[in-house]
Amino acid sequence: MQDRIRKTSQNHTSAPQSNPFQTRGFGIDTPKKSATPATDIDFDAQYEYAKSNALDLTNVPVFPPSTANIQPKLAIGSLSSSEPANTSESVIQRGLWDSFKKGLKKIGGAIASEEKSPDPEPLSLTQSLNPSSISDDEIKQEIKLIRKWIAKHQESSPDATLLASCLQTFESEVEAREAVAAVKKLPGWGKMASNDQAILENMLQGRENDVSKSVRNRLKALKTVLSSQTDIEQCKTLTGLINAKESIPGVVNEPVSTTKIKYTLAGPTTEKDYAFQGKKADAEKWIVKFEDGINIPIVAPKAPEPGHHNHTVKQAADAASYLPKANRSVMTTILLNAVVNPDDAYWATEYNTPDFHSYMTAGKSGVVTIYPDKVSEKLPDENYMRGTMIHETGHTWSYKNWGTDTKKGKWVDWQQAMDKDKVSVSGYAMNSIDEDVAETIQIYVSTKGSPRFAEYLQIVPNRFKMLDVEYK
Repeated sequence: MQDRIRKTSQNHTSAPQSNPFQTRGFGIDTPKKSATPATDIDFDAQYEYAKSNALDLTNVPVFPPSTANIQPKLAIGSLSSSEPANTSESVIQRGLWDSFKKGLKKIGGAIASEEKSPDPEPLSLTQSLNPSSISDDEIKQEIKLIRKWIAKHQESSPDATLLASCLQTFESEVEAREAVAAVKKLPGWGKMASNDQAILENMLQGRENDVSKSVRNRLKALKTVLSSQTDIEQCKTLTGLINAKESIPGVVNEPVSTTKIKYTLAGPTTEKDYAFQGKKADAEKWIVKFEDGINIPIVAPKAPEPGHHNHTVKQAADAASYLPKANRSVMTTILLNAVVNPDDAYWATEYNTPDFHSYMTAGKSGVVTIYPDKVSEKLPDENYMRGTMIHETGHTWSYKNWGTDTKKGKWVDWQQAMDKDKVSVSGYAMNSIDEDVAETIQIYVSTKGSPRFAEYLQIVPNRFKMLDVEYK
């Protein structure tokens, strides 16, 4: 649970009661807006989108999943003819095999020695040239051996850290295949609409994205419930996984994979009695100058408030350097506020959360405000700061380009995309359409250029298709 939030408003000077946009609360169960059920998925558009972005088409299903029986060879996967035969073959297709084998080669002998194996390198994963010869069950057994070795040597061997990271790929691969196979075995699967089957399978089969990991965990929690249900009840439970807040992350916090743009900082100059949010105080003003010609003022209190701490000017500039030009071009100021958000008391009452605390806000004006926190609290890390800034400036971008009336124009198109996708990228995105836009923009930006992007393309194809056209 985290108590920091992302709060957005059209106008920082307006009272909270007149703010038409919801506050982002971490771990707060806000009312969910209902969505109109989708009737179809535009698979042709999804396929064309994948081709245009040079994505691996073997990992982008363009047809609803087959209801065929599970292949006898596989204990944990039911695959269409276009999918790889097992986990190791799928990993090879995604270009991850060589790096993983290289890491395993370093410890194969060590594992053999510790396990008293007659084979100097007992791991099939280090020896096989034919990936289809390694079964998923065999991979699972070898994962246990590798995990055991990592746990024993994690403090003494740099290879242990490398392997721990690589191993997550294989474990996620196995988990995804097990989850898909498990739901397809249930009688209730056959009662689901084919469109819902396609959506749920795309949610479950993602190897690396947070939504897929979250829905798989939810499926595990429902295992006992599902086993006691009738086929009709199972169908209802499985269909409910698609748009339940419990199935997805509370907020988007994917690793930001954008390329940092170079910048310089100029300043500071001093301004007397600067009007911060909630207090006037002397300020220092810096200018962050980015290599692409965009310049943004950063304002910070000259004397930080006792008992609180803030991000530094350098941290704020660095976070902005990871934003795409579409986001940075709509920013007018980065304000490191002197005091906590004066509206926090209102939102604490609104959400019945006494320790409610704002972290970052933005609106149509383009002012991004970052609030201080109590010294006893830990500030969010660099990745979270970058992602939050993408989210907040996503609001600014949408308000400036589409207007603030979410019942008109492009907002209507976005609602239609939401209705087709059904899935949301986070529980917070389900609070309102403008939060859905900001959260989806954060996913779109954060994962671009990584395998996670292709996975999210499968999960929210209609939103991504719209952003591909609109988000410039």
